[in-house]
Amino acid sequence: MTATMAPVMQTDGGQYGKAPSPSEIAAVARPIARQYGIVELYLFGSMANGNAAPDSDIDLIYGTSDDVMRVRRVVNFRNALREAFGRDIDLVPVSYITQPESKPYNELIRSLFVRNVSTKPILRILPEECEEND
Repeated sequence: MTATMAPVMQTDGGQYGKAPSPSEIAAVARPIARQYGIVELYLFGSMANGNAAPDSDIDLIYGTSDDVMRVRRVVNFRNALREAFGRDIDLVPVSYITQPESKPYNELIRSLFVRNVSTKPILRILPEECEEND
């Protein structure tokens, strides 16, 4: 699967330019996500909060229509996003948010993450509002 890449949002010297806005992230990430079978995509973290530094990573929660997202597809999706944005990408599966862990320590870490993420802005990229009604 070959993704059509948007221009890299990075300056020539390897230094990051300004952080992309949530709408810029959505415009670039949405078509890439669709190419990799992603049906849900949410932006969280400093990019969604509006307090990103020029070198901040992009934090995304993703979901697929099938129960099993092949590791290779996730890696390729992340690599396509890294290439498009010229910065690190953190991907969290929706299942991590919605499904408790069986081991107590892992569940503690997961619940702390969910609590932290849920108290700050989370911006939906996919599905778009018009897609929900289809």
